[in-house]
Amino acid sequence: DVHSETLDWWVPEEFVECEVTIESPHMEGDSESNDILSTQISVESWSLPLLILIPITISLIGTSSRLLRRAAEDERSLMLSAYSATVLLGVATHYNLGMEINISLAVIALFWVALITHRSSNFEIPAILSDRQNKERGGEPIIENHAAEMKRVTNQLRYKLSFAPLGFILVALSMPYEISWSLFNIGTAILYACVGVLIVFYTIKRTKASWIHIFDNLAILEIESQELLQQLGSPSTDLRRITIGQRWGEAHDVNIEVDENV
Repeated sequence: DVHSETLDWWVPEEFVECEVTIESPHMEGDSESNDILSTQISVESWSLPLLILIPITISLIGTSSRLLRRAAEDERSLMLSAYSATVLLGVATHYNLGMEINISLAVIALFWVALITHRSSNFEIPAILSDRQNKERGGEPIIENHAAEMKRVTNQLRYKLSFAPLGFILVALSMPYEISWSLFNIGTAILYACVGVLIVFYTIKRTKASWIHIFDNLAILEIESQELLQQLGSPSTDLRRITIGQRWGEAHDVNIEVDENV
């Protein structure tokens, strides 16, 4: 029996050289030219049969599409689409399309998680900042402690979306019944998961900083516009005062210069 080493999760196929040598001290009529045979064998990564793999793929595509259609109104559907899409990309690695395509699918999964994280942050963060700005204007706020609410929401987003990249790597590793437990193979899987967590944390931090900057600039513009209106005054208000004063017989000084030749 010939047993090959297990493949790494991103490798769909590998070619190995197999050499067989026949050695015997007593062989009559032996031809030494054929005592050694060398051939190349293709070792393919195990995956589910296409009759099972294709229905799973179609089901995941339909699920992701439905979740994305509902994402504009439902934040939960938007977050779930991050998981369904990463699982779909993980399933795609079992079609044995090539090492470069598998690595590309892994990168696309990370970009997709970053995009969903950015959109999910846009649901929550602007609402909190808008309520805080309303409180600063003297309005009645909905949220009592905006700093605590912002911390709670961002932590919740990190917790819910940090596990999304695992959808890809776990599917890529769990389907084969035998995977390589080498340090490099498992280490790259752990590194991939850690990179996904860092991307989620960075995206939330960047989105939060961007919205804070926008609302701070809006507050500055409002203050400057109010100061400008106070400096310019209101011409319509001054004209109204003169009209009301004339109606009630109030005196107004009017300076008229007349040319002496008139």
